[in-house]
Amino acid sequence: MKKRSLSLLLCVCLILSCTAAALAADDVATISIKVRVFDVISGKAYEVGSDTVAKGSSGIESEPYTLKELSAFTAGTYTRLRQIVGSWYFPVSSRKPGSIVYFSNNASTATITYWVENYVPAKVEQPKPGDPSEPSVPTPDVSESEVALTVKVIYVDYKDQVVGYGEAQALKLKCQSSYCKHNVNCSILRKEFHPTTLGIGESITQNELTYKWIGWSKYTASATPEFGTFYDWKSDTTNVATPKGATFYLIYKNSDAPADNETEIDTETMTVTGDEEWSYRDAMYIMDYLAGNGQLSPEAQLAADYNHDGEISYLDAMAIMDALAGAG
Repeated sequence: MKKRSLSLLLCVCLILSCTAAALAADDVATISIKVRVFDVISGKAYEVGSDTVAKGSSGIESEPYTLKELSAFTAGTYTRLRQIVGSWYFPVSSRKPGSIVYFSNNASTATITYWVENYVPAKVEQPKPGDPSEPSVPTPDVSESEVALTVKVIYVDYKDQVVGYGEAQALKLKCQSSYCKHNVNCSILRKEFHPTTLGIGESITQNELTYKWIGWSKYTASATPEFGTFYDWKSDTTNVATPKGATFYLIYKNSDAPADNETEIDTETMTVTGDEEWSYRDAMYIMDYLAGNGQLSPEAQLAADYNHDGEISYLDAMAIMDALAGAG
């Protein structure tokens, strides 16, 4: 008796919930459509874009909506498009690009999901930090007790590929040995080349990317620092075999790999109706489907197996209602 009363109460709540949702939906002139990709091979789903469709004047169906090619929403790649499913009102089966579908005017949100094989999300390319050409710096006049060197800033990405150049400076340093006047075997203090000493800093932000100084490269623009970090240098000297016109590169690196352009979503959040959250409408759709009074799209059938027992049954509808009532 207690269980029957609970079921009756849940049905009443279901009717009230659906009525309230329908009334609220009538206030919205358009239906917001979330566009997803579901990779049937990996089982992963992605949020790739959005679209809208106007509600129809008939009071039942929206204006006709033409299903677009997936390329209209993402630059991601795949090997095969199997079908397009969604929470549209008519027709009830899956479609292909170019097909016309209608959504229910009672809904304010809907979903369209492209079922594909071997989907690779689009990447957000990192912006370049600056001029890709290496800057030139004039060599200053120096005395016999000085040496002229050039210091250039070079940016590399997470793969140690050069993506641009920054500041460049011409330095006049006092020699630490008598060989400097012959422009051979000149010993110089490594601390003279620390970014802080040069007024550059240990990190540089370019186009919203932060590049951190990782060390030095001598003579060639290599991403492998020759001297390690400043903490290894201390006040030691280094030898410059041919100081005249020599160049030292400060290597700044951004270690962040390009991010996916789409947001991976949890397939567990896919609802029968395609709304943002589970509601009593999902349970109603399942009961109508089992009673032979309605159809479920392939995407909705995937979500309808709420208890994950491999089949759609009244147990799924009851599990949804129990969860919403706080009993499960």
